[in-house]
Amino acid sequence: MLLAIVISALFFRMIQGFVLALLLAAILAGLANPVYQRVLRVLKGRKSAAAAVTLLLGIVLVVGPVMGLMTVVAREATEISASVGPWINQQLQQRSEWEQRIESIPWIAKLAP
Repeated sequence: MLLAIVISALFFRMIQGFVLALLLAAILAGLANPVYQRVLRVLKGRKSAAAAVTLLLGIVLVVGPVMGLMTVVAREATEISASVGPWINQQLQQRSEWEQRIESIPWIAKLAP
């Protein structure tokens, strides 16, 4: 019994990094199975063709919109960084009110490197 517990613990330690991937794969397989079964009926039992069609449907219906969304997000981030860049440079070049107050303190120059 102790040997089984030790082997199970070692096995879990070995696959610990893959548990999330395995869980997501199981969920995805469960979600894709009804689609596969329907495509299998339409293709009259041709398993390889049904698997290929299901895979292509998954790629088109999942990866396509995700890539489109990522493209929109990247474009927006580029536009925002281009419009904010000059403002940031202006703020960095202006002396702030706090910097002027701090520099007006007579003994602060002794602390500065």
